[in-house]
Amino acid sequence: DNILEEKRHLSPAKSKGVDWMALLYNGCSKIHYILLAALIGALLFGLMAWKTKPLYTATAKIYVATQQEEPLNITSLQMGSLLMQDYKEALSAWEVHAAVKEKLKLPYTIKQMQALPDVSYPADSRVLYITIGGNDPEETRDIANAYAEAGRDFIARKMKGAEAELFSEAQLPAAPALGSHILQTLIGFMVGALAAMGLLTVRFILDDAPKTPEDVHAAGLSALAVLPEKENAAYGKAVRHLAAQVAVLGEGKKTLLLTSRYEEEDLSVIGKALADALAVRNEKVLLVMSSGICEGAEALEMARHTDGALIIAEAGRGSEKDLCMAAEELARACCPAMGVVLTGVDFDTFMNRRYYYRSEKFRAYRRK
Repeated sequence: DNILEEKRHLSPAKSKGVDWMALLYNGCSKIHYILLAALIGALLFGLMAWKTKPLYTATAKIYVATQQEEPLNITSLQMGSLLMQDYKEALSAWEVHAAVKEKLKLPYTIKQMQALPDVSYPADSRVLYITIGGNDPEETRDIANAYAEAGRDFIARKMKGAEAELFSEAQLPAAPALGSHILQTLIGFMVGALAAMGLLTVRFILDDAPKTPEDVHAAGLSALAVLPEKENAAYGKAVRHLAAQVAVLGEGKKTLLLTSRYEEEDLSVIGKALADALAVRNEKVLLVMSSGICEGAEALEMARHTDGALIIAEAGRGSEKDLCMAAEELARACCPAMGVVLTGVDFDTFMNRRYYYRSEKFRAYRRK
């Protein structure tokens, strides 16, 4: 019953909302990856821009009016809009495409010609815009003007009461419609940066490796100490703090197991430091070290013969579920998990500064 009760408390916390400030700090700490992806995107887009033929556009305009003048009111405006739709549809007739093809001797089929013109008109206007896109600026201009003439003739011939006049001829395009190669390179830079930020965001959201005491608490366990990455004065202070915790929580316990989630995690350094700190305090406790409680049978067997255990977890590695699994394995062996010791924490990284630098508790740990 005690084991089942403990397992209920060891369940990971329910899904938490995204810490947007932590996400921002994570992005800043990975800024070199974002810049690298942006440069790769700029390079790829720049190469494609140089290899791809530029696209030019030319626009010719025709003005369509009715022979009978009508007073300007809402009804006439609505009728004008409907007529413009009719005129736009008239320009898609096969006769117009055939006339342009015949005039310019174009090597395109009628089906291909149908995809060339883009016909539009501004709201409440009787001016049709005929826009043509292509790789040859002169051909693009000539096709736009040919469509304007063919459309004007077709509307005047087929649509009763309509008069079409050439409003503006298409001019020779001076620059590609999609911008210069520099613009394409800048677009690639932005695409690369956004792609990197997207991947980093997904990785941040999916990452549940314990990095701070809060992450350990989310797994239902106590964080007894946080050990710096470097063995310096701050490391010694953290170990002495851990020894004091062990003395209080392990009162009456004669043997303690130092274990970890994975077999490859080294316990010798922290084991020796903790043993020295306990000796200074004159605590008579036997420390037994065996790594890999989640993977090996040796650590589980030793747990059966000890009075309690400390789980050593490397910060930023594994997951909260693995911490829960380690505590559950200890509970099955009737060896209570006293808490978790986070190791390998670099307080000077951009990401860790947000958590540890604002905490008075870890002020001394940050000193070199």
